[in-house]
Amino acid sequence: MERPSGELLPAFAHAFANATVLPAICVAALFGYLSVSFIMLLIRHYGASNTEIVKSTRKMISIGASMLLYPAPWNWSGPTVSSSPACFPSFIPCERVFVDDSPGFDECTYATLRTGSTARG
Repeated sequence: MERPSGELLPAFAHAFANATVLPAICVAALFGYLSVSFIMLLIRHYGASNTEIVKSTRKMISIGASMLLYPAPWNWSGPTVSSSPACFPSFIPCERVFVDDSPGFDECTYATLRTGSTARG
């Protein structure tokens, strides 16, 4: 059993001091339960793959709707097209290579498909 952090009593004090907090927590818990139940029902009737497609589509529609409803000015302060090739080497596909002198059966290192080199630590 974990040692208490001392946050429970202040949380109760805040919930009872503000009349809208407790109903908001109950509504959030109810909608969380309903969403998980709906996802489990989708998995039961249509399978996991189709359910993941539905979930991903819902997320894309939600993001698109929020971009239309709450437009923000374009801000190019983040990574630009010119800096994106610098990130490319981290996405090179790798394959698992078992090393002969490894201390255990499950030990392995990765070698890149491009160079064929093995990284040993």
